[in-house]
Amino acid sequence: MRLFHPPKNGRLNLRASSLPLFFAIAAAVSIFVGCQTLPANSAQAATPVAARDKQPVKSGQDAAPVKARDKKSPKTPETTGLGQSRGNRISYHAFLSGLLAEIAGDNDRAFFYLERAHEADPDSFTISMELVRLSMERNEDGKTLARAIDLAAKHPENAEAHFLLGVARARNKEFEAAARSYKKSLEIEPGEKAVYVALMMLASQSEKMEIAEDILKSLAVRFPAEPLPRYSLGAIYAEKKEWDKAVAEYGRAAEADPEMAEPARREIIRVHQASGQTAKLIEVYKAMLAEDPADIEASAGLAEAYLAEKDLPKAKTVIDGIIKDSGGEAAIIRSAGRLYYGAGYPDEAMKLFTALAERPDSGPEDWTLAATVLEDMGKKEEAYKIYVRVPPDSRFYATARVNAASISKTAEDREKAYEAVKTASGKGGAETNLYISLAAVFEDAKNFARAEAILKKALTEHENEPHLMFRLGVLYDRWGKKDEAIKTLKQAVALMPDSPEALNYLGYTYADLGVNLADAKALIEKALEKKPGDGFITDSLGWVYFKMGDFNKALEILKKAVEIVPDEATILEHLGDAYLASGNAAKALETYEKALPKQEDQEVKKGLLKKIEELKKSGKTP
Repeated sequence: MRLFHPPKNGRLNLRASSLPLFFAIAAAVSIFVGCQTLPANSAQAATPVAARDKQPVKSGQDAAPVKARDKKSPKTPETTGLGQSRGNRISYHAFLSGLLAEIAGDNDRAFFYLERAHEADPDSFTISMELVRLSMERNEDGKTLARAIDLAAKHPENAEAHFLLGVARARNKEFEAAARSYKKSLEIEPGEKAVYVALMMLASQSEKMEIAEDILKSLAVRFPAEPLPRYSLGAIYAEKKEWDKAVAEYGRAAEADPEMAEPARREIIRVHQASGQTAKLIEVYKAMLAEDPADIEASAGLAEAYLAEKDLPKAKTVIDGIIKDSGGEAAIIRSAGRLYYGAGYPDEAMKLFTALAERPDSGPEDWTLAATVLEDMGKKEEAYKIYVRVPPDSRFYATARVNAASISKTAEDREKAYEAVKTASGKGGAETNLYISLAAVFEDAKNFARAEAILKKALTEHENEPHLMFRLGVLYDRWGKKDEAIKTLKQAVALMPDSPEALNYLGYTYADLGVNLADAKALIEKALEKKPGDGFITDSLGWVYFKMGDFNKALEILKKAVEIVPDEATILEHLGDAYLASGNAAKALETYEKALPKQEDQEVKKGLLKKIEELKKSGKTP
């Protein structure tokens, strides 16, 4: 079954989504490591200075150079270890020319001389390392990797060689191999923080969670006093929905560094919210309030947790305390009202919002909030009276006029709403939801052409905005322009391929028309994957099987849909059709009669009544 409700601009939403895993780790590194973080494309930053400074000169190996850009003057043959033979003298002069060219900013010329130096002395660590580094700066990732592999092979006990190989492999997206190279570097230089940072960044870049997890576990063991590996492991476990492990790792991060206690606690709160562990959430908020009784954020969180537990008395006690402590501050009362509203207690929200709207210091925001809740509770006349109080110079005016028009359904209010949105558009554009709601007002009045014009105008302001495109497809469908509907809905699906609403609507449209049934089934099954257990999408799938002639399968699925949404007339009618097609006329009649009083569309109701009358006349029912 297709289901689309135009959004109300006064809708209230409390939830904030968590950051994706990559950003959780990368943000942690950038915040807490700061200047040690390695730029993704910087070979200069890639080489750990500490490793260079500590590296002993071994037989057949040069001392590691200081970065070229840091040099005030080139090194002498004595300090570089070059120049003892004719070949080495050639390599030294070429190497020196390369460094001077790089200092002058001519990387191409520098690279030319470094290659000549490498040809003259291919075993020199200094020359090979500088050549790898400069290759990185030139973004020659393929050549860089080959040179880095050769460098590490020739100098297997050099930590910097393995580090550079790790950088080259990471740039080539060979994350597992990069991790091995970095770990080898740490085996040689166990305390090297630059490698630690590189591994942290590698964990954030890895597209495979198991690679990131393995890296972070090894870092947590090697650097037990560092909080970041533990913190990032918490993010991975949260992503994997391994809630207890996530909480444990965040806790260890806080233990390792007291400065991490606050961000770790916030993540623990998110974990408990996502996992539905409300009792544990309450414990966290109580602990926060024990530390700071004036923590209003903790109080609000505690109230929300009590509401989630359906413990209204305790929630009210906390919320009343918040309001009292604020001295009746309007912003606090609005937040409390939103809290009640978002938790499914509109009565409590209405009390706060309407009381606020009646205060002499109230304004358009308070009136709009109060009217929205009243409208949702079915008190439309009261809501209308408040909506029309909002003055034209308020930023809530267009929203209020559209909502008022949706209640009154008068031509006068529709035109006022249209002008209000037009004015908002002229001041820099209106929100997409406002256009969608305005179009719905004209659609309800069967003025499809005006609704189409509104949505097309919106699409000129918000080009290819997927929700506007989807809504235009819905409009064409209800207008009876099926070809246009399918064309536009396909565009919407292309713009938001993971939207269960768009997938379902297009699939159901195919099924209802009896065309492209295989595509319809695939679209609806994908929608159900994105939104499992949805009764309306389940109904769509049952209807596809019905159209395919598989009445037994249709009956099985439609029964599930009715279990999920027992009072939806269209789903009940579909189930009745499946009973009738399966030969059970008595159950069909019973189901049709259940659907009849629930059907609000009068045209559809006439068709349903006709089915009932024909079935009774057929003699197939008792």
